[in-house]
Amino acid sequence: MAIKSNKIDDYFLSFYGRKNVFVPSGRFGLYAIFKCLFSPGDRVIISPVTCKSVILALFSSGLIPVFVDIDENSGNIDVEKISDRVLSDARGIVTTNLYGTPDRAREIRDRCRRRGLFLIEDCCHIVDAKTEGLRVGSIGDAAVFSFSKFLKCYGGVVLSSNLNLLNEVSRVVEREGCRTPTSESLIESLKSSLIRNTSGQYFKKICKEIHGKFSTSLYPNKKLHTKDILYDLLTPLETASLLPYHKWLSYSGKPFDKMPSKGVMKKNASAFDSINEMVCSKKCLNNELIRMCPLELKKAKYEAEYCNLVVPYYTKDRNGIIQKMEQEKGVEVWYIYDPPLDLVFDKNSFVNEQIAPEITKEWTSHILPINSEFADDYLDVINSVAKKCTA
Repeated sequence: MAIKSNKIDDYFLSFYGRKNVFVPSGRFGLYAIFKCLFSPGDRVIISPVTCKSVILALFSSGLIPVFVDIDENSGNIDVEKISDRVLSDARGIVTTNLYGTPDRAREIRDRCRRRGLFLIEDCCHIVDAKTEGLRVGSIGDAAVFSFSKFLKCYGGVVLSSNLNLLNEVSRVVEREGCRTPTSESLIESLKSSLIRNTSGQYFKKICKEIHGKFSTSLYPNKKLHTKDILYDLLTPLETASLLPYHKWLSYSGKPFDKMPSKGVMKKNASAFDSINEMVCSKKCLNNELIRMCPLELKKAKYEAEYCNLVVPYYTKDRNGIIQKMEQEKGVEVWYIYDPPLDLVFDKNSFVNEQIAPEITKEWTSHILPINSEFADDYLDVINSVAKKCTA
């Protein structure tokens, strides 16, 4: 049975004019939409600068990502560089709304409508954003929001004005949600696939590494579950026979398809009581950071109102700043999408239609996403690095 919360339902209906279905995570929501809207083998246009879980959701649905150019200011899809040929071969487009900066969704929507393509808005980095007067999350055929990013809560929602689609998504949630496979069941599933499609030697190698000293040698400072190790082992493979199993794998030992308890949903609902105050506070922190930070701010050059999840800055000293933040301040830097995903996955598993891939590489190599909650720490480190460089 689908999980419902009147408070959450009322919020999204009021702000976005759309009904929703609760999903255990943003990536599960994307997976469910992909399963419902597309057929195996369909091509879906997407930016190569995004979380790899989005691409794994496409793979798990039997779809083919088509990587296109990004805009050098926002980091989102550069609409003007998508050719008619690429559009004619595709069945849909997924926007990224990277770091909370909206895509040029109106233009993307218009091109989708002319071509009969589906538009899916990945709003996992979004809260209270508009582009060209349209509220992000109410523009495409469906949108996915994650509660973990801004609200620090569990799960998310799929929004759509298409009630048939929401019913189908709900059935995927009921059918595939709550599945929390053990490490042993993962191994058995992988063993079956590998025996059928690859040499048995490779599976023996996996098992040896998992049950040997693999975790302690590669992750000396982290206590990881076998599923984490399996994920990192399998990500570089990306062979067609293994792709369906990616939907079982999760980060940090937390299954992304596990439905929450009533207590967790109650906590989720209570978070929406103060969501407006949270957004206002986050915007104030972001604005203060922007006022004080000497680095080059990356922002949309088109009409958009938004609250960044993290504020993107361009700096050649990115890696040095990250190292000092982690070592001296104890602050881990998140949302680094480097290298671009066309350099991560096997070339036979996607289509690369980038005209200027050097822009993508430049972005991923030098963008520093700053969480404004740690602005003082960042500014201290940035200024110290700048002094060292000029000394």
